[in-house]
Order: sequence, then structure tokens, then C-alpha cells
Amino acid sequence: MNARRGIQRALTALGLVGCMAGGVAAQEETPPIPTELPSLAGRPSPVGAMVRSFVLPGWGQASYDRYVRGGVYFMGHTGNLFMVFKTLTSLDEAREREDRIVAASEDRLLESGTPPDSLDAEVDVDASVVSIRRLVSAREEQREDWIALGLFWLLISGVDAYVTAQLADFPASIGATTDGRSVGIMVTVPVR
Repeated sequence: MNARRGIQRALTALGLVGCMAGGVAAQEETPPIPTELPSLAGRPSPVGAMVRSFVLPGWGQASYDRYVRGGVYFMGHTGNLFMVFKTLTSLDEAREREDRIVAASEDRLLESGTPPDSLDAEVDVDASVVSIRRLVSAREEQREDWIALGLFWLLISGVDAYVTAQLADFPASIGATTDGRSVGIMVTVPVR
């Protein structure tokens, strides 16, 4: 008896879901199809847009009125440049600390009677020198990571500008259905 009641509840729930989904399938009107292509006069070629974005990320997108997209690339690259300079400053500070710690370690070892020919080997195993050299190494890796990310921002901005320019005259429209619960994309491709 409980199994039968469970099946009835499941079928009732399924029927309610089907009734609610019926409104989604019944769309009233589709938005009008654009008949004129946007004017591309005065715009750079796809390669020109790509070169513009290599020079200044976002410039190629902005030349095709894609300002938000261009702004994202510009701000991403600007933030990345800030981090490169910040990491370079931290690396310089770490190297200066390394020089001071190595000099202090050498002075301490010479005062304790360590022969000058084994001084470098003794400095290399000093705990404070090993620690600061790890920090310098970490800062160098951070610098490389930020530079690689900067090159990525440049490359992706240029490729996106090229694709934006290639698709600038592609007729597509985006519209919302009348029920307000879903969004549809309509693409028209002229066939001759």
C-alpha cells in the first residue's frame, strides 16, 4: 500500500512539473531578424585589431565597440603589471637581505677560526643563509609566474580582438522570451 502511494505522489509531482514546463514551450513571438549588417567602415582589419590589442590590451576590442570586454583585458593586464613591479621590488629587498646575512655569516665564521678556503662551504650550510636563499628563489619564481601571466593576457587579448573583428558582421541577435523565465539566442545565417 505504501509503495502504491509513493508511486501516485511521484506521478502527481511529475504531472505538475509538466504543466509548468508547458508555458516555456509555448512562445508567442520571436524578435525580428536584423536585415542590415553593421557598418565596418573606419574599423581596423582583424589583424589590425589584434596588433592594437598587443600594443595596449583592450584597444582592439574597443575599436569594435566592445568596451566592457576591452576594459576587462586592460584592467587584467594593468593589475598584472602592478604585480610584476611589486614582485621585482620584493626580489630586490630579498637579495639585499641575502647579501647582509651572507656577509654576517662570513664574518662570524672568520672570527670563529674557520679557514678561508672552506668559508663558502660553511656559509652554504648556515641555517639563516639557507632560509634567505629559499626566499630569494621563491621571489624569482613569482617574478617568472607574473611575467608569464602578463604574456598570457597579451596573447588572449590579441586573439580575442581578432575573433571580435572577424565576427563583427555576423548577424546574431539575443532576445528574451515573453514568459520572462528563459533567454534564447537566435542566429541567422544567410544562404544563397
